[in-house]
Amino acid sequence: MARKRGQFRVVQHLLFPAVAVGVLGAVIFFSFYPSPPAYPFDLAAYIGVAWIPFSAIMATVEYRLHPERVLAAGRAPSEAGGGSDRNSFIEVFTYIYRW
Repeated sequence: MARKRGQFRVVQHLLFPAVAVGVLGAVIFFSFYPSPPAYPFDLAAYIGVAWIPFSAIMATVEYRLHPERVLAAGRAPSEAGGGSDRNSFIEVFTYIYRW
Protein backbone atom coordinates (compact mmCIF):
# COMPACT_ATOMS: atom_id res chain seq x y z
CA MET A 1 0.00 0.00 0.00
CA ALA A 2 1.03 3.54 -0.44
CA ARG A 3 2.64 5.13 2.58
CA LYS A 4 0.61 8.31 2.29
CA ARG A 5 -3.00 8.66 1.32
CA GLY A 6 -2.13 10.89 -1.62
CA GLN A 7 0.14 8.22 -3.15
CA PHE A 8 -2.60 5.58 -3.52
CA ARG A 9 -3.37 4.76 -7.15
CA VAL A 10 -6.40 2.60 -7.89
CA VAL A 11 -4.94 0.96 -11.00
CA GLN A 12 -1.50 0.30 -9.51
CA HIS A 13 -2.53 -0.71 -5.99
CA LEU A 14 -5.92 -2.33 -6.55
CA LEU A 15 -6.57 -3.31 -10.16
CA PHE A 16 -3.18 -4.87 -11.04
CA PRO A 17 -3.03 -7.08 -7.91
CA ALA A 18 -6.66 -8.17 -8.41
CA VAL A 19 -5.96 -9.13 -12.04
CA ALA A 20 -2.79 -11.00 -11.00
CA VAL A 21 -4.69 -13.01 -8.36
CA GLY A 22 -7.41 -13.77 -10.90
CA VAL A 23 -4.90 -15.00 -13.49
CA LEU A 24 -3.15 -17.13 -10.86
CA GLY A 25 -6.48 -18.62 -9.81
CA ALA A 26 -7.38 -19.41 -13.43
CA VAL A 27 -4.02 -21.10 -14.04
CA ILE A 28 -4.42 -23.24 -10.92
CA PHE A 29 -8.02 -24.11 -11.80
CA PHE A 30 -7.25 -25.14 -15.37
CA SER A 31 -4.22 -27.14 -14.25
CA PHE A 32 -6.62 -29.61 -12.64
CA TYR A 33 -9.82 -29.17 -14.67
CA PRO A 34 -11.28 -31.35 -16.17
CA SER A 35 -8.70 -33.76 -14.75
CA PRO A 36 -5.08 -33.54 -13.63
CA PRO A 37 -2.49 -34.31 -16.29
CA ALA A 38 -0.92 -37.75 -16.46
CA TYR A 39 2.22 -38.66 -14.55
CA PRO A 40 4.91 -37.17 -14.55
CA PHE A 41 3.34 -33.90 -15.74
CA ASP A 42 0.97 -33.82 -12.78
CA LEU A 43 3.94 -33.24 -10.46
CA ALA A 44 4.50 -29.77 -11.91
CA ALA A 45 0.92 -28.78 -11.11
CA TYR A 46 1.14 -30.02 -7.52
CA ILE A 47 4.54 -28.41 -6.97
CA GLY A 48 3.23 -25.14 -8.38
CA VAL A 49 0.25 -25.15 -6.02
CA ALA A 50 2.47 -26.05 -3.04
CA TRP A 51 4.87 -23.25 -3.96
CA ILE A 52 2.27 -20.55 -3.23
CA PRO A 53 1.88 -21.17 0.54
CA PHE A 54 5.58 -22.03 0.82
CA SER A 55 6.57 -18.64 -0.60
CA ALA A 56 4.06 -16.88 1.66
CA ILE A 57 5.55 -18.63 4.70
CA MET A 58 9.08 -17.76 3.61
CA ALA A 59 8.12 -14.11 3.09
CA THR A 60 6.53 -14.01 6.55
CA VAL A 61 9.60 -15.54 8.18
CA GLU A 62 11.88 -13.12 6.33
CA TYR A 63 9.71 -10.22 7.50
CA ARG A 64 9.91 -11.43 11.11
CA LEU A 65 13.70 -11.82 10.90
CA HIS A 66 14.57 -8.73 8.84
CA PRO A 67 11.63 -6.34 8.41
CA GLU A 68 13.92 -3.61 7.09
CA ARG A 69 14.93 -5.82 4.15
CA VAL A 70 11.36 -6.62 3.23
CA LEU A 71 10.34 -2.98 3.47
CA ALA A 72 13.34 -2.04 1.30
CA ALA A 73 12.30 -4.48 -1.45
CA GLY A 74 11.78 -2.71 -4.73
CA ARG A 75 14.16 0.12 -3.97
CA ALA A 76 17.56 0.50 -5.59
CA PRO A 77 20.41 -0.97 -3.49
CA SER A 78 21.84 2.51 -2.95
CA GLU A 79 18.49 3.67 -1.54
CA ALA A 80 17.98 0.52 0.53
CA GLY A 81 21.34 0.73 2.28
CA GLY A 82 23.53 -1.68 0.37
CA GLY A 83 23.34 -4.92 -1.59
CA SER A 84 21.74 -8.23 -0.77
CA ASP A 85 22.95 -10.55 1.97
CA ARG A 86 23.61 -14.11 0.81
CA ASN A 87 23.30 -15.46 4.34
CA SER A 88 19.68 -14.35 4.59
CA PHE A 89 18.40 -17.58 2.99
CA ILE A 90 20.39 -19.68 5.46
CA GLU A 91 19.14 -17.57 8.38
CA VAL A 92 15.53 -18.15 7.34
CA PHE A 93 15.91 -21.93 7.29
CA THR A 94 17.81 -21.89 10.57
CA TYR A 95 14.95 -19.89 12.08
CA ILE A 96 12.37 -22.39 10.77
CA TYR A 97 14.24 -25.39 12.20
CA ARG A 98 14.46 -23.69 15.60
CA TRP A 99 10.64 -23.60 15.85
